[in-house]
Amino acid sequence: MDLGHSGQSQRRKKTLSRKYSGTVEMPDAVAEEIVNYALEELMICKVLAELYRVELRYPPPSYAYNVRVCETKKVLERLGWWSEGRKGHIRKTLEVRLQSAAYCLIALFTGMRAHEVLRIKYGLRNNWSEEYVEIDGGVKKMCFVLSETTKLEARPASYKWQAVPVVKLALMALEIGFKRYYDTGNPWLFPSRKDGVFGGKQALTKNALGHNIKTFCKIHDIRSKGIVWNLATHQFRKKFARTMVRQGLGIKALQDQLKHYDIEMTKIYGDPNLYVELQAEKFELSAELLEEFVGSQIPVIGGGAEELNAMRREFLGLTKKDRTLFLQSLPSKALVEQTDDGLCFYRANKALCGGDKSNCRPGDCNNAWMPAAGKKRTLLWRKTENDRMMGFFKSQPLKVHFLKSRNEEIQKLLGQLEKLGACE
Repeated sequence: MDLGHSGQSQRRKKTLSRKYSGTVEMPDAVAEEIVNYALEELMICKVLAELYRVELRYPPPSYAYNVRVCETKKVLERLGWWSEGRKGHIRKTLEVRLQSAAYCLIALFTGMRAHEVLRIKYGLRNNWSEEYVEIDGGVKKMCFVLSETTKLEARPASYKWQAVPVVKLALMALEIGFKRYYDTGNPWLFPSRKDGVFGGKQALTKNALGHNIKTFCKIHDIRSKGIVWNLATHQFRKKFARTMVRQGLGIKALQDQLKHYDIEMTKIYGDPNLYVELQAEKFELSAELLEEFVGSQIPVIGGGAEELNAMRREFLGLTKKDRTLFLQSLPSKALVEQTDDGLCFYRANKALCGGDKSNCRPGDCNNAWMPAAGKKRTLLWRKTENDRMMGFFKSQPLKVHFLKSRNEEIQKLLGQLEKLGACE
């Protein structure tokens, strides 16, 4: 009877929703090591390309076989990959390592599922897109990976995932390293050696990929708490989601990137515990930044400079114990956030931007603190660039107006620098 209950319990565990059986969180240190090693491994594509050139130069007939073997050995020795004990498996090993490295980078920087990555087609014209989008009066280049997913519709449907340029490096490395497969009719960027036979037209399977990335961690001895990290494909997706939440990405935008049909699933990736942790981190960081600014005499400009100087005068008149209490009380009034030029001691009732950082007016806003040292040269350069852009966009009045407003803010900050007598 006990065995029967045990079996039922095991079956129940297997059918638990992901909401109750989450993916293990990948530590930041592990993710950093994976990225560093993966970027190095992308260079394997050059070795595979050299081996393919040798094959093309000495095609299969038996009289050319010995010459091809010798030339292959020379290439591997020259590039540092020859191993007498594994000479029959070197190409396969190199292909596996290149696929693992490229997958790690693509999955970690896009949040794509394993099957979505494995369905990427060969060739940049089929898997990469760059679009220019107008944002906040300016034009930005957006990059996308093109693939298919089976999660939103019954049949595989084409979608695109926003990406960063490093993903393009991974796609190009695979294209160079696996041209041999594409030339024989395999359309996939992650081709499979079906039953070890070259020339198949199938993509790599998820099981094979899972085994390969575990081996990737073993080869590079990537550890956490002294144990080799047990890497799994879905860990990249969760790590991507957590990183995006840290950067302030909204839940709807995250749902679109992760291709979730139900937003409730997206909320699991950004669960309340995560937001509590992030808030605690912000509180701790704010305390450190406030101590650095309030407890020092760093020259500061910006709309909040006078208020900061008043805080400093109050701080200097306190005892050591009272100073500690004073600094501890500041984050409860407002949290400090890093901006492009300095800090924002954000308080909604004093914010001129209305909470939209793209409308930041540091010269006037009482929330803005900006270290004065070295700012003059930067501000003058920005003003010059804005003048140049106004000439370029002279036929677009909205953009010209936006650039003029930026220059007005810069001029106010330069005026504050002159009053302060700050050096460049």
